[in-house]
Amino acid sequence: RDVSSFAVQPFRNKENGIVELSKCEICDDPNVDDVFDSNDLIFCGHGREFCELCGTEHRGSNARKGIYRISGDKEVMDATYALAQMEQNLQGALHLEKGGGPSLTIGTKYSHELMIEIYGTPNYFSKIEPLLLSNSLRGLSQDNSPPLDPLSQDTLLPNGTKVTIKNLVKREDLNGKIGFIVKFVKAKNRYGVRLQTDGSVVAVVRDNLNVVNGGEITSVRELEYALAACQEGSEILLGPGCFRPDSGVLTIPGRGIVLKSSAPISRLKETVLDCTLKTTRGANGKSFQLQNIMVTGGFEIEDNSYGEISVTHCHLKCNDPRRDNVDVGSCSGARCTFLNCTIEGGSDGLMHSSHTTNLEIVSSTIKNVGSRGIFANGSFLIKDSVIKNCGSYGIKYRGGCDVRGNCNIQPGPWDTFGSAGGMDSGGNVHGHPDTFANLGSSSAMRAGADLNMRGYM
Repeated sequence: RDVSSFAVQPFRNKENGIVELSKCEICDDPNVDDVFDSNDLIFCGHGREFCELCGTEHRGSNARKGIYRISGDKEVMDATYALAQMEQNLQGALHLEKGGGPSLTIGTKYSHELMIEIYGTPNYFSKIEPLLLSNSLRGLSQDNSPPLDPLSQDTLLPNGTKVTIKNLVKREDLNGKIGFIVKFVKAKNRYGVRLQTDGSVVAVVRDNLNVVNGGEITSVRELEYALAACQEGSEILLGPGCFRPDSGVLTIPGRGIVLKSSAPISRLKETVLDCTLKTTRGANGKSFQLQNIMVTGGFEIEDNSYGEISVTHCHLKCNDPRRDNVDVGSCSGARCTFLNCTIEGGSDGLMHSSHTTNLEIVSSTIKNVGSRGIFANGSFLIKDSVIKNCGSYGIKYRGGCDVRGNCNIQPGPWDTFGSAGGMDSGGNVHGHPDTFANLGSSSAMRAGADLNMRGYM
């Protein structure tokens, strides 16, 4: 990993002069400039495609020049994103192994050294190798069979579809193998299928694929592959079981998807993500939906521009008392809704940090948290919900709060100051009567009579 293996030396600078690679190992050295090899591929001054010391990421740029046989900006972006996410997850896991805390700053000499160690450690590298652009997406077999008749775009299987390979003659060893669609090669009318067993990618025609009944995912490795391959609008269905990634973190890609359990709502705790679940910072898409899933390590909604975020019938149970359970960042879409959810445990139950997010908590329970049920910088709405058994008090807010419908909210010690308070199921407030008044909307004294708010009954 010191110098990219496919780089063709000598290296040249922008002025076409031959240069030696830098041996400097400090961050952001102004004397280390990008270089080009004999094929006009770009690298950092150390000869790497990706380098945290230099702050460079040239894998996507080089892929677009054809060295990986990847076609199309979207495919390049998806492949690069999947690789970067796995690298960051493994950096976090190695950081924890070394006694570090839950946070890790990327782009430092320390994180660079973690990356070098990951690529040199077989246990970690085995998880990265299937995602490497240089061997996974380039690894589609290039046989001499003639192309088939073009398939209609309407019949294409979407990325992330779970399939079983069948009826192969030359590669009988692949029959019965399970994998996920990661691409469609139009020129050869074949699908790239990432195998569940070893992460390699094989090319298979549609007639030799069976879609797995329901497409239900049953292992964390399948889930990671499905997330890496998913497209805007994909639905990922998880079967019953406990999904525990090695890194302790599961990151939703920056697209609008549905992640849900196949278990009925009456059996909520059958599908468990035993990790921290987080969205990608800057994610966008029509909608992100999380349905009927239990999460045990905290849920982080990073700043995003999804059209809508919907979390329904989920049990968000944080077993770490040192961290907030749910952290809601800036959501620029129509709304971010928690409906029929239980938020349990953590330091604060829900941290609402942004003034731009239209946050709504409906028919939900927040309980058994170390400090406050909700700590909010921005305004929000809570309807037909319960907040109880908090170490400090039910709600502390700075920007306003609407309480609607039939709520029972734990009072706080500073009610008379109007910064925290509670209300019982009869609409009677604890402390100052305007504690939960939000300008232009119902006060807490009238909230008990309001049974229809924005379509919720």
